[in-house]
Amino acid sequence: MRRALILGFICAFAACYGARLSADQAESVQSLRDDKLKAAQEWWDVVAERDKVASPPATPAAEFAAARAVKDAQLDVLTDKQERLRALTVYRDRMQLVYDKISVLSQAASAGGEAERVAEARIHLLEAKIWLKEEEKGQKLGRLIGN
Repeated sequence: MRRALILGFICAFAACYGARLSADQAESVQSLRDDKLKAAQEWWDVVAERDKVASPPATPAAEFAAARAVKDAQLDVLTDKQERLRALTVYRDRMQLVYDKISVLSQAASAGGEAERVAEARIHLLEAKIWLKEEEKGQKLGRLIGN
């Protein structure tokens, strides 16, 4: 009987300690996710600002990567469906802007491989639209490219 009590106490202590570690680890992961979101947003801000004032402007690859980093970081943090939809809508809108910008360059027969960039931009735009539709319907997010 005494041995069972001791074992029970040890098991209860271990379970409480384990739960405490899990809570601490979860808090640490959440903190890292918050930091990732902040860093991703800062990256997007730098890319977007460069596109406005720098010559040459930000590359489409930089815009795709920064926008995706923000979207991924937001989806790691956000749990509310409306907030997730808003994040995916912003991502879709960013991809639409990049696609439109590259399409104009391509139609103007501008040199520099815009035809290839238009195809890439179209994939990113379609991917963004798919993710938004999936989130609206409560489906698991699929992956066309990347992740």
